[in-house]
Amino acid sequence: MIGTLVSNYRIAERLGGGGMGVVYWAKKASDGSGILLAAQEKSGAPQQIYWNAPGSAEAGKLTADVNSYIALSVASDSRSFLAVQSDINVNLWVGPANDLGAAVQITSGRLDGIGGFAWTADGRIVYQGNVADTYQIWMVNADGSNAHQLTNDRYFHTRPAVCESGRSIVFESDPAGTHHLFKMDLDGSNLTQITNGAGEGSPSCRIQSNDLMFSGTSPDGRTLLYRMDLGASPPVPVSDLLLLGNPVYSPDGSRIMAPFMDPKNGKIKGYILPPSGGPPLFAGDPPSTMDNMGIVGWTPDGRGMTFLDDRSGIPNLWILPFDGGPAKQLTHFPKSEIHGFVWSPDGKRIALSRGAMEQNVVLIKTGPSRQP
Repeated sequence: MIGTLVSNYRIAERLGGGGMGVVYWAKKASDGSGILLAAQEKSGAPQQIYWNAPGSAEAGKLTADVNSYIALSVASDSRSFLAVQSDINVNLWVGPANDLGAAVQITSGRLDGIGGFAWTADGRIVYQGNVADTYQIWMVNADGSNAHQLTNDRYFHTRPAVCESGRSIVFESDPAGTHHLFKMDLDGSNLTQITNGAGEGSPSCRIQSNDLMFSGTSPDGRTLLYRMDLGASPPVPVSDLLLLGNPVYSPDGSRIMAPFMDPKNGKIKGYILPPSGGPPLFAGDPPSTMDNMGIVGWTPDGRGMTFLDDRSGIPNLWILPFDGGPAKQLTHFPKSEIHGFVWSPDGKRIALSRGAMEQNVVLIKTGPSRQP
């Protein structure tokens, strides 16, 4: 197989309406007849294969299915190519915290919760769901009943958080191309945009108040941790450390846990900060066996962390006490299938975003017209 990698780059303009189009891979045909692209038309859409002829401003779609294609290798005759096809099917599960082997599936979508989910104060679950290539905010009862959409448009919505003492939902969306934060009531009404900076996301709320933490792009282009009062005050940076993941409020709202870049060596380090800012309360290296997905949360009592650990070769949920006590395994799944977790407000149940991802190498043959 012969192919030249052109670049991985982001398309400057919006494509297809609703978010940014992104080109992930570009391979030049060996005979110079054009370029194959692996790209998204909009945020959340599956990554498909396109063909772009020299001098043309248009890209024709060669694949059109629910799978994503994440790599390309072009044959020497430029009439066929190999692609890595990724198929993922993820749903929400809920089970008792002391026996997650008894967890039951409560949704039946395709990518439910993969972009985040949260418990409400009354025991329901708000989550990102995928229908017809649109990512909307949904709500469902913990037993799987009464699943319904809260947003209903063509835009990309993700990372829902329950805020303002359980009265509202804050989430991330990009209707104009740049990600900002939006707020709505629990029933989906009173939708408003609450940030308008250079890019904001990953909200986390202190449930007992109006406080909101989130990742934001600073004027100089760095990703920092920001705080704002949903009642009135504008966002202010909490730390000048480079934020590398999602911030998470402790259950009592007194601390924030998040991964930052260590300014001394450039490595990832876990920090615990006071919400008002100031020196870190704790800074340490993440467990060496932590899964590289970096999925981390607090324990219900705030005295430890819950995280994905792959010390057994398969990522499963573990608890690690902050007092140095031994780690405890919570799940014993035989496959790598956890994409997220959230403890219920009373600490008795855990919701999981769970499902398998399969990758296969496929051969796609095209004729002179570049149609598969």
